[in-house]
Amino acid sequence: MTVGWAPRQTQFVSWYSSAVQSADEADTRTASMSLHDFALLTGLAARNPSEVLAVLSDAADEENELLRAEFVTAFRDRVLTAAQRSDPHVTDLLFELFDIFDTDRDGIVDCFELAAGVAQLCRGEHEDKAEAAFALLDENSGRRCVRRRVVVCH
Repeated sequence: MTVGWAPRQTQFVSWYSSAVQSADEADTRTASMSLHDFALLTGLAARNPSEVLAVLSDAADEENELLRAEFVTAFRDRVLTAAQRSDPHVTDLLFELFDIFDTDRDGIVDCFELAAGVAQLCRGEHEDKAEAAFALLDENSGRRCVRRRVVVCH
């Protein structure tokens, strides 16, 4: 781990934690479910964040953004197990998960929101999660995610 990594990780976790709290307060549908509940129900609690980010970013458009329907379809088809997909409530759960990830409420989950959300819900050490999130952001050099990353993390 490099010396400069710890402050970035701390800022990243602090930003996402406050954003999720705001999202939960604004959306009463998710008020009774914790992030841990979402992680368990979607199977993310047992998944590697790098793997999930790679799968979901492949489904994103050229701006590395996912609209609500694209997010739900990609998540259902590429991340969930067959048993999870057969649950009649899974689509509603994924719509709620999209709402949690969409912290700025613009109807789009961009690469920053995706990286932050997946890193929070997947298994692994904080350093591994932050590394996976920043790896996705680094892949998007020249796109708007880099500018947002610099503003938030530096």
